[in-house]
Amino acid sequence: MNTSKCPKCESTTFENVTEMVTGYNYQLNFIRCAKCKTVISILENYNIGALLHGLADKLNINLYDEN
Repeated sequence: MNTSKCPKCESTTFENVTEMVTGYNYQLNFIRCAKCKTVISILENYNIGALLHGLADKLNINLYDEN
């Protein structure tokens, strides 16, 4: 089985950390190496799909309607 490795230190342990970035109005999630803290990926802190479905539910809109 292949295991993901940090490109800097080759550790196989990662963490998700939410932080603010200077000049950006929203928090971001950083996927980073738990050992050396090298950032592997950046994700939005919110789930746009969940927000959209919540709004549609409040407006009584069926997102799966075929018509």
